[in-house]
Amino acid sequence: MNPLLATYEDSTLISLALRAHNDCFAVLMDRHLAATRKRIRSMVPDASGLDDLLQEVALKIWCHLGTFRSESSFRTWMTRVAINEPLQSYRRERSRPRPEPLGDFHAFASPGQSPYSLLLSWN
Repeated sequence: MNPLLATYEDSTLISLALRAHNDCFAVLMDRHLAATRKRIRSMVPDASGLDDLLQEVALKIWCHLGTFRSESSFRTWMTRVAINEPLQSYRRERSRPRPEPLGDFHAFASPGQSPYSLLLSWN
């Protein structure tokens, strides 16, 4: 990687990354990843979850870099994307139905013959 890239401003790196200079995207992410990690550490219960989250954030930023409008700093935008990831995951988990353990299977007994007995009687 070209060490000169580290001296470029975020806006220049973004512009170059959008023109398929992947090393510029790497420099941009490296520049802001530590601050983003620190900001969202309290939202994720374990370190492996944090690493997974940051990987998802990097992918989302890569896919949506063209939508960044420079109305805020890139770090602010990246942090906002990172904060939204665990919130969305939490919402998905809450919306999934949780199965309740079945207590007494005898409560579901068939009023007629058992399926096994019924199958034997067909022979």
